[in-house]
Amino acid sequence: MARWLSSQSESRYTARDVSLIALLAAAGMVFKAAIGPAALAFCMQVNLPGGVVMGGVYMMWPVLGRALTRKPFSAALVGAVQVGLAWVFGTVGPTGPTMVLSFVLPGLAADAVAAVAGQSFNVGVALLAGAAANAVGVGMRSYFFLRLPVPAWMGSVLIGAASGASGGLLAWAVQRRAMAVLGQRRAGY
Repeated sequence: MARWLSSQSESRYTARDVSLIALLAAAGMVFKAAIGPAALAFCMQVNLPGGVVMGGVYMMWPVLGRALTRKPFSAALVGAVQVGLAWVFGTVGPTGPTMVLSFVLPGLAADAVAAVAGQSFNVGVALLAGAAANAVGVGMRSYFFLRLPVPAWMGSVLIGAASGASGGLLAWAVQRRAMAVLGQRRAGY
């Protein structure tokens, strides 16, 4: 019973957690707006879905949300807040309401990887979480919106997973640096 109660209190979101989720979601949307058009133009030239190449960096934000908060569903919440921001600012794009799925499902994939790993967030977990998130996002968009044939779909998912792994690696590096800075500040007080 005591273990269950302690796990319940560990899964509660604090004001810090909610602030981090909102901040990471906003940063991800700003980054996507700044870099996205160039990445999409490149991907169109080589006939790949837009998220295949830059999706790893896009998926860094939900993975980082999970890494910094260590709370269940925090990566999916980063994606959900990103959807809300896209609707508020009118940047929904051609996918319309299905945008909810293309932002939240990758976050759920990252959360699932992190849940299996438990409380540890090491480089392997980060790589797998980013790969899973982008593979789900790219796979869904490639199948439902682009209607790619199976071989092209599989290729885009594999490239997307590799790109997502790079985003997971970025999230791990940022998380390590953030924890080091926070540890130094706490020690300095």
